[in-house]
Amino acid sequence: MQFNRDSEGRLQPLAKPSIDTGMGLERISAILQGVTSNYETDLFKPIFKEIEMVSQISYGQDPRTDTSSE
Repeated sequence: MQFNRDSEGRLQPLAKPSIDTGMGLERISAILQGVTSNYETDLFKPIFKEIEMVSQISYGQDPRTDTSSE
């Protein structure tokens, strides 16, 4: 980030510009939890468990069912 936009839309240079790494909460969680995928974190596991129950398909067992075909 390089500028601050004020309420009138003017851009003011920041005193200390920074870089946005794009490292969101899910990526930080994956690193801290030592997993290789965001979907293996405690943020997503409960969602995937519910999807598995409804769909009767287990995630991580077959690459053909782990991704969308469309």
